[in-house]
Amino acid sequence: MKKFIFTLFLMIGAICANAQTAKIYKGGTVVQTIDNIDSVRFNQETTTIDIPSYAFSVAADKKVIFSSGNLQYTQSTNSWAFAEHQYDIIGEANIIGDALADKIDLFGWSASNTTAPFGVSTSQDDADYAGDFVDWGTNTIGTDAPNTWRTLTIDEWSYLFQHTRWTMAKVNDVLGFMLLPAGFTAPAGMTVAIVDDGKMSTYKKFNESDYASNVYTADQFTQLEALGCVFLPGAGCRDGLYMYMSLVGSGGKYWSATPRDDTGARIFFFKSVSVDAYEWKTRSRAISVRLVQDVKTPAAGSPARTSAAAVKEIKTRVVTVYQQGDKAHRFADVDSVVVAETPVVASINKFAVAEGKYVAFSPGNLQYTQSTHTWAFAANQYDIIGAANITDGALADQIDLFGWSASNTTAPFGVSISTDNADYAGAFVDCGTNAIGSDAPNTWRTLTNEEWTYLFRHTRWTMAKVNDVLGFMLLPTDFTAPSGMTVAILGDGNMSNSNKSFSESDYAGNVYTATEFAQLEAQGCVFLPCAGFRKGSDVSNVGSSGCYLSATSDDSGSPMFLFFSSTYADTSGLGNRPYGQSVRLVRDL
Repeated sequence: MKKFIFTLFLMIGAICANAQTAKIYKGGTVVQTIDNIDSVRFNQETTTIDIPSYAFSVAADKKVIFSSGNLQYTQSTNSWAFAEHQYDIIGEANIIGDALADKIDLFGWSASNTTAPFGVSTSQDDADYAGDFVDWGTNTIGTDAPNTWRTLTIDEWSYLFQHTRWTMAKVNDVLGFMLLPAGFTAPAGMTVAIVDDGKMSTYKKFNESDYASNVYTADQFTQLEALGCVFLPGAGCRDGLYMYMSLVGSGGKYWSATPRDDTGARIFFFKSVSVDAYEWKTRSRAISVRLVQDVKTPAAGSPARTSAAAVKEIKTRVVTVYQQGDKAHRFADVDSVVVAETPVVASINKFAVAEGKYVAFSPGNLQYTQSTHTWAFAANQYDIIGAANITDGALADQIDLFGWSASNTTAPFGVSISTDNADYAGAFVDCGTNAIGSDAPNTWRTLTNEEWTYLFRHTRWTMAKVNDVLGFMLLPTDFTAPSGMTVAILGDGNMSNSNKSFSESDYAGNVYTATEFAQLEAQGCVFLPCAGFRKGSDVSNVGSSGCYLSATSDDSGSPMFLFFSSTYADTSGLGNRPYGQSVRLVRDL
C-alpha cells in the first residue's frame, strides 16, 4: 500500500463581489462553514486503496465494504450519519433523564409499522415494531444518497463470522469485535492476537487472556484501519421505556435484516468471552446498526472497483483557514478533502431586510420527505407540490406546506395534519436548524415579520407568471430587464405601507417560460410561487395565492406571514398555527 504526504496552499480567487466561503467536511458532513476567507492551507494523506483488502465476503460470491462507523440519528435535524470513528459510541448518553437524547446510536428493529420509524422509539411493545423490515440504508446518510448503504442479513453475518479472521480488541478504551482483511499483517511494532482463523461455526467461546494484548490507542488503530481492519465497538444496548443501559463499552449487539418471528429479529452479538452470529432479540430492544455497501462485480478483464471507494482516498489531517492573511481557524483530524466554495451570492443577489442587514434567498421553497426524514429546497424557484401535499386524506411523503414550527414536538417543524392549535404551541423553532440538503444546520433561517415588511417596502417587486405558476418576484438593486424581455414593476421600493392592491392588467406582460426565467434568475431575481394553502387535508388556492410564514407571532400567538394573490400583497397576514403554508429561508450576508 503506497502512501505519500504533500502540503497544498490553496488561494481562492474572487469569483463574485462577495467574500468566499469554506466548508469544512468531516466524515462526509459539514462541521463548520466559514465566511469571508481568502485562503486555505491543508495537509493531505493520499492512500492508494487495494480494493480487495477493504472488502469482506458475506457469501461465496458476494463481498461488501463496511461503513466508516456505527449509524447515528439526530432527532432535532431528522438526519442520519455515521460515527466519526469506528470506535465511537454514544453509550449512556443515548438517554437524557427519562427520554431519548437528541443524538442516538441504539435503535429498535426497523419495520413497516411506522409507530416506531426506523426503530427510533422508547416503546417496549413489540407490536410497534411489527411488519416487514425497512432498511436504515433507505435514508440519506450524511451526503450519501438513499440506498447507498444496507443492512446485512443474518446469513451474511454468519458467513462473515465463519470465513473471516477476527479477534477482540480494546480501541480507545472501548471493547469491540475486529475483522481482519485477507492477507493482514500487523504493522511494525504492533501485535494482534487472533482469536479465530475464519474456519468455525456460528458461535465461539474464549477467554479474555486470548486477546489481552490487543489494546490500542486511537492513533495505533489508525494504522490498523489503514490496512483494512473493521472495528465493531461494544456500544451496549437499551431496554426501551425503562431506559436501562447495559454492556456499554464491553459488549455489542448488531441488528440484521432478518426477522425471527413477529416479535423478534436476528442479531450479531459479542461480549468479552463469546460471540454468537445467530442470536436473536425482541424487536423493541435498542441495539447498534452497522451498514455495508456491496462490491460491484467488475466486467471481465477490468480491475475491481466499488462505489464505496475510489482508486485514491484522500484524508486531510490538518486544515488552516485564513481571513485577510491571518490564521483564523485550525482544524485537527479532518478526514475528508476541504472544499472551498464561492457561495451563489453576488451583489445583485442580496436583499436588505433591515438597515445595513442583507440576506440571500434559498434557491427554492422548503420541502420535507417523511420516508427519509430529510429536508431540501425545491429544484427550481417556481416548483410547488400543490394538491399533491395530500395523498388519500393524509400528508404525502414529500410536502412543502407546513404548520407553524414550535417547541411543542407533537407537530415537529409543522409537519402534521392536525388542526389543533395546542399541537403547535410554544416558542418558534426555525426550520433552518435542520440540515437542508448538504448544508449544515443553521446555514439558513426564517425571516421575521419585521424583515418581510422592510423587504416589501424597500425592494422593487412585481407579480409574474413563471412556467405557468403565478408568484411574487423580488427585483435586485439596479435590475434591468434582459434584452428582448419586459418586466412591469408594481412596488417601487419606496413604500410606506405593508400592503398594496393592484390589477392583473398591471403586470399582464410578466409571463415567462422556465428558460426565460433563467435569465431573470441570473440577474438575481427571487420568485416566490403561489403554492397555495392547507387546512388539515384540504389544499386550496394552489397557483392563485401564496402564504409565506415568518418567525413572528402576534400577542395572541397567531403566526404572521407574507400573503399575496393576483390582486393584493400584504406582509401583515395573520393565521392559525395549524394552517399549512410555504417556507422560504434566507442566509445572512
